[in-house]
Amino acid sequence: MFGGAAQGDLTDVRYYEEDTRRIFAEYRSSPSFVMFALGNEERIGFYYYEEFLKFCKRLEPDLLCSDIAGHSTYPASADFASKWIVPGYLPLAEPCTDWDYSKAVRSAPIPITGHEVGQLQIYPDYDSELPAYDGVLKPRNLEQFQAVLAQAGLAVRAADFHRATGPEEFRRSCCELAVLARLPKFVWEGGEMLTAEILVSNYSPAPAELALAWTLEDGGGRVLAQGKFLARTVPQGGVAEAALARGARVVIISEGTSSALPYSRAVAFRPDFWSPMFHTNHPDGYTLGIFVDKDHPLFADFPTEDFGDWQWFEPLQNARGLLINRLPAELRPIVQPIASIDLPDRLALLFEARVGPGRLLVSSVDLFGKDGPASRWLLAAIYRYVDSGDFQPEAALEPGALRPCLPPLDLTRISLRGKVSLAKGERIQYKIEYFDSRGPCKKPAGKTVELRSGNPSILRIDGAGRAQCLPQWLELTLSEEREMCALLCGGWRESTRGAILRAALSISLDGERFDLVCRREWGEDAAEEDKLFAFPPRRVRILRLTVDWAVMHTGDSNAVSVSQLAALPDSITVTLADGSIKPADVVWLTGAYSPDIPGDYIVEGILFCRTAANPGNIRARQILRVLPKDMTTPPDKTELDRLTIELKRLSGGIKDPARREQVDGLLTQVESFAALTGAVQHDVDVWAERVAQEIDMLPLK
Repeated sequence: MFGGAAQGDLTDVRYYEEDTRRIFAEYRSSPSFVMFALGNEERIGFYYYEEFLKFCKRLEPDLLCSDIAGHSTYPASADFASKWIVPGYLPLAEPCTDWDYSKAVRSAPIPITGHEVGQLQIYPDYDSELPAYDGVLKPRNLEQFQAVLAQAGLAVRAADFHRATGPEEFRRSCCELAVLARLPKFVWEGGEMLTAEILVSNYSPAPAELALAWTLEDGGGRVLAQGKFLARTVPQGGVAEAALARGARVVIISEGTSSALPYSRAVAFRPDFWSPMFHTNHPDGYTLGIFVDKDHPLFADFPTEDFGDWQWFEPLQNARGLLINRLPAELRPIVQPIASIDLPDRLALLFEARVGPGRLLVSSVDLFGKDGPASRWLLAAIYRYVDSGDFQPEAALEPGALRPCLPPLDLTRISLRGKVSLAKGERIQYKIEYFDSRGPCKKPAGKTVELRSGNPSILRIDGAGRAQCLPQWLELTLSEEREMCALLCGGWRESTRGAILRAALSISLDGERFDLVCRREWGEDAAEEDKLFAFPPRRVRILRLTVDWAVMHTGDSNAVSVSQLAALPDSITVTLADGSIKPADVVWLTGAYSPDIPGDYIVEGILFCRTAANPGNIRARQILRVLPKDMTTPPDKTELDRLTIELKRLSGGIKDPARREQVDGLLTQVESFAALTGAVQHDVDVWAERVAQEIDMLPLK
């Protein structure tokens, strides 16, 4: 904003001045035009904001003006500040109501208005919203998201999800005249004394004369306590305060971790921020809260609404929802996390089913590992329900249906430790360690471990030159076809040289057609860790691990680099000490480069020149400049559209159902992204790259 004003170029300033004059001339007589801000979330603290505010005040002295919505720095000519202030739009600490913004407001030199307060997603009401578009505008985004819900087999839950994510009780606590209670917490145990402050917030046109009566009721409406306050005047604009003293019945409580629940998503109590463009809750899951079957007999002793009210905050901390897309549609979770509108995920936090003659109840929340009163009471409610005659699940599951989703405490990996190199004639010595989902464990009783050293040609590395570039691939041929569900790549503890940071695992039966089954990525802080590639059980003969990002150390005889940056050359010319000019290979290091954060990044490269030494460790250098995202120019989606059409065409030849489902899932996400109106070119390019990578993994038709 204001372009090169800091360098004396006032071209943009003159444009904004003229535009402001036209805005004021058009709207100055409107009774609702009383406040004006220069922009939304522009750069913070720019000196010219003050100069332009003076210009605005000269044009309209009675107009209340501010600098930048969201990030005001209180310039001298500002009448108010629209500002994001602590504790943010919804505290993520234990829920309570004994907090407010008074400290932040008192510390500000001018009045404050909230910025995007409570701007959280709710699930659309498709039945009422879609018919409302009866003009020239069509709700293509809502239609797409409705299709995503149907793809997950959850179309019948649309109204439930809308109600569970958007309770209509907001005005009871936020209106011109509201009776409020300051509570230190929302979950109480028997024997505790509930104390609270009663507040009356009066921002109605005049003072109010009120005589208050209060009652404390249980979930069934039974009055536990009640009382009255004497009539008193509540001043307008103020707050008045007063004090207020188990047959075959099985329960599975998961550990709730990503390793214990390999097919799951992270669940959060707070809905995701604003829209799918701003996914914020967790890199592994974006949810809009939970839908609770509140009339289910399990909740006879656990008070709840059909949405995640405050008592659900503690149980949902670090919780995960089980992905149940492949389970029968008639399985309706008792507690169901609501996936963001762009994700076709069918999730379950608490569900029940008949399995053969038995009955099963599953919780993906680690209620054993939580000690809060709500979690303890929920666990007790589960036990009471399972022991009762009401435990009569309707949906039926095959005995093995849940095994991939809920792996037992079997071995998750076996680690072989030994020296990384041997002298001539030295015999190998190694140590075998066993791990389950909880960590190191003892060797399973009655089991044997066999280590075979057969034909060394079964391991093949593509290339070994000093300037070898990524990707590199490793192929493993089994002695015979067998069912597998994981490949573990042990990390070197003595050295991180060549450690895998990003790789894809493909499998094949004939060596001709390979199916991608797992792609994973790690940070360099995980260089020494074992890398586990897990996938649904499949028949396998050949495994191919393609590594396109790894740790590189200088001085290695077969150095490998991280994925090359396309903008950087493979070789450059260098001038040697004798004045001669020769070519030198370059292996570039990414360093702290981040394509998502604007700024200048110095990228260095290690030089390799034949017949020449480099005792001074002279390096090649490039500056990569990452420009801020262009939030105004519409993105060019031509390449993304072309790649999407190509992926759709190739996907028709996929015969493996699981692989087809994976590709269809990506296509659904791409279509959901394309429906967004706030996408910028960088986001479009990222999705285009993902689609291109998927196309590269498919056989040509």
